[in-house]
Amino acid sequence: MAWAEWIVRMHHPHLLSALPSLFAGYGRHPPWIQRHTAMIAKCRWAVEFAAHRPPAGDAATTLWQQRLAITRSFQP
Repeated sequence: MAWAEWIVRMHHPHLLSALPSLFAGYGRHPPWIQRHTAMIAKCRWAVEFAAHRPPAGDAATTLWQQRLAITRSFQP
């Protein structure tokens, strides 16, 4: 669920008002800290994954580092 929210926040910020419907569809609405922590963890995983794929340190790593920084700045 946190990753679906991340997709909305990252790629479709104009649809933030639809997040309550997303939570309703999942049948639960976890606390912000739990969702935000999960989004950050997934981005950290992506940074590490990209860093260990050839060629290491490529554009994908930089992209995920940027996305991690943006994700950290998300507000509830």
